Amino acid sequence: MTSIVVRLRNYIGGHWVDGEGDWFSSVNPTVRTSELGRGNAASSEQVKAAILAASGAYDNWRNMPRPKKEEYFYRLLLKFGDPEDPSNVRINALARLITNECGKTLNEARADVVEGIHMIRLCAGMGRRPIGDVIPSEFPEKLIYTERDPRGVTAVISPWNFPFAIPWWMMGPALMMGNTVVLKPAEQTAVVGQKIVEMCEEVGFPAGVVNLVHGMAETGKTLVSDERVRLVLFTGSYEVGRSIKQVCAEDSELDKMVVAETGSKSALIVLPDADLLLAAEATSKSAFKTTGQRCVSAGRVFVPERLLSHFCDLVMDWVAQNVRTGNPLNESTFMGPLIDKEGAEKVLRYNDMVREADSIGERNVSILMEAKADMAKGNFVTPFIYLAKNDPTFAPLVDEVFGPHLAIIPVKDVDEAVRAYESAPYSLSLSIITKGMGWRDVARRIRHKGMIYVNLPTIGAEVQAPFGGTRRSGTGMPSAADMFNHVSHPVAYTVNTSDSINLAQGLK
Repeated sequence: MTSIVVRLRNYIGGHWVDGEGDWFSSVNPTVRTSELGRGNAASSEQVKAAILAASGAYDNWRNMPRPKKEEYFYRLLLKFGDPEDPSNVRINALARLITNECGKTLNEARADVVEGIHMIRLCAGMGRRPIGDVIPSEFPEKLIYTERDPRGVTAVISPWNFPFAIPWWMMGPALMMGNTVVLKPAEQTAVVGQKIVEMCEEVGFPAGVVNLVHGMAETGKTLVSDERVRLVLFTGSYEVGRSIKQVCAEDSELDKMVVAETGSKSALIVLPDADLLLAAEATSKSAFKTTGQRCVSAGRVFVPERLLSHFCDLVMDWVAQNVRTGNPLNESTFMGPLIDKEGAEKVLRYNDMVREADSIGERNVSILMEAKADMAKGNFVTPFIYLAKNDPTFAPLVDEVFGPHLAIIPVKDVDEAVRAYESAPYSLSLSIITKGMGWRDVARRIRHKGMIYVNLPTIGAEVQAPFGGTRRSGTGMPSAADMFNHVSHPVAYTVNTSDSINLAQGLK
């Protein structure tokens, strides 16, 4: 049976149009010869046309009352139906598409869809929530209050590892707060990105409010550099996020905003009183869920020296019993393929760095579990686990590998664990494993925090909490629930109800 290849098209001002740029395709990372979507990227002129459409729709959309905007989100929820129903046809079909296009297991793909639906629910609920403050004045005849205004045309550049949920983390709040959107999904998961916009069209979002441009780096550069774009929401690599900030800093006005979540070297700290069975499970799930391709995937775990041997045995046993690498459509599979050949080759390069250090007796490295690569048809690499002393000059311990690559690092005490954690330039997700309250002291000592988990993996965020990090992990402006604050800005109103003028601070 021949599968249908989706025709990739751009959505500009309420119309589907073929791209006029470079040809590209989306392929299945499980079987690279299986093409899922093909089409032409948007040309520079088409990107500008999408921005023009978003700009033209902006005033009507921003002036629409939020309870009216809410209706579009509720229509989306009605289309999805009950996300808790395992037989939900629409959700299951979308989950299968996500599995085929980005390689995550079917269970994880369904969770991706459900997380996106939860974000749509959160956005819908904001339609009738009070937003703003009433502020006391020095004078009884004055009323001071705030409202929040949208920022304007918004570029949303989303990643391939959560191709459904993360676009909604960003574009959902942007739309609810009155911004118009141009979405550029990752080219690796262009079909899922197109499905999102098709759903927006189905529920009647006005023309120009939601636009879609397909493409690679040049498409993104054209989008973010246009002065009509006043807000850029980005999830992806540190290098690209940094370049976007530089481009936006050159804007002629000072209020062009970038909200970026850009990567991590997330980790776990195991305290001396930890439940080691729980620690081993939390570590394994942190490192190997989604084949280590979550922004919060943990590439490091810091363990007290006296617990090291037992902990290593437990991790090796947990991985051996539970982590199966293979076709992500099979229920028994724990890890599917890496996203593409380049991603797999990057992981293998970091594995080779560790092997070389081990072979020549440098850097106190010892390999515990060797990885196997199967690149004949797909992009499969099994877990790689090693012992290493913390060394900030050793690239595998400080760089984001983005694959199934785990270092177990012995530490003498909590102080050393904290210093070792912060020796990598990222601060996104940290899990602390303990039976007591020692986690609070560890969290207090850490200078740079993103998200803290206790007795859990570094993964598994819920949309009603902020999600984001600092340093090379992001701009310190979290997405999900906190995004509403960043896609809008407060406007203060001071209203005099008297016939005379009284000024604050005794001003005459």
